[in-house]
This record gives sequence, C-alpha cells and structure tokens, in this order.
Amino acid sequence: MQRCRVKSIVTSQLKTNCLTGKRLLICENLESGSHEESVAVDLIGVGVGSNVLVSRKWAMSDPGDYCDEYIVAIIDDNSQNEN
Repeated sequence: MQRCRVKSIVTSQLKTNCLTGKRLLICENLESGSHEESVAVDLIGVGVGSNVLVSRKWAMSDPGDYCDEYIVAIIDDNSQNEN
C-alpha cells in the first residue's frame, strides 16, 4: 500500500461495467517525493484533499476488472510511536 493525497475527481461519460457506480480520483503519491499522480477507484467515499491508503492488490469479484489501484482507507493520524 502507499500513502496518497486525493487531488481531484475524474469525470467520465462512459465507463466499463466494473466501474459503474464508482468514482475515479486522481491521487498524488506522498512517499515517492516525485509528485507522481495516478488514478484510483474510490471504494469508500473520500473527498478531495484527503490523505488515503491506496492498494494495488484489492480483489474485486468481477473477473473483468482491469483496475490497478483502489482507495481502501482514509488516514486519520500519521504519527509514529517512538520508544
């Protein structure tokens, strides 16, 4: 999984069947330092500006699913415990 920030919503008149009813969001990778952007399927209903976890291994039930990235969680707190 990777940490990303949602930058914007992708609009589309036509989508493949596996994307019907799902939003597509442009996400910026927060880990690479290169401002790399990708499109991810929103599975949980996040908003623009949210910090999220994006998975590349989400299992969809549709065998015709061709998506590479899925938003699976909103990051509420990114602090690290130090001992």
